[in-house]
Amino acid sequence: MTRAGSSNRPGTQARHSSRLRPDPGPAQRRGTRAHLGLIDFDAAELYVGEQLQRVGHQLLRRGVKTETSEAPLRLPGCCVTALKIRKRQQDADRARAGQARIETGLAFTTRHGTPIEPRNFNRSFSRCIAAAKVPTIAVHGTRKTCGSLLAAPDVHPRVAMQILRHNKIAVTMEI
Repeated sequence: MTRAGSSNRPGTQARHSSRLRPDPGPAQRRGTRAHLGLIDFDAAELYVGEQLQRVGHQLLRRGVKTETSEAPLRLPGCCVTALKIRKRQQDADRARAGQARIETGLAFTTRHGTPIEPRNFNRSFSRCIAAAKVPTIAVHGTRKTCGSLLAAPDVHPRVAMQILRHNKIAVTMEI
């Protein structure tokens, strides 16, 4: 099985500046680089090689379940724009925290660089739903919402299928 970050990522060494996460340095590069999510703004692609899971009282970083999950995701322009905004926020957090910041290589973290606790994310998500005055939806329900939103700006169905990780185009077309 090929890990994300190996041969299926052309030019990963050449464009560090276009990545959302910082370069981990020589000590970590070989062991962790292949497993961390990377965003290539130039190619408008996202690579996911890891997932964060709560097991008991610990948050653990684990590889994704299948090789298909590691395939690059092509990102629509609106997603690239949102991720560039996130990068600027993360850079500002990094500058404020200085050496106190913990570098995890994750794109979405607390202002101190630590992983976002799932319960905190759920509470924040609920507050955003209430503030937007939209119908309540479970976090998993955002997957279908994403599919609907991808159809609105005329994103090609095959691109939407890849983003949603559907195996068959028919499933994507039903959304």
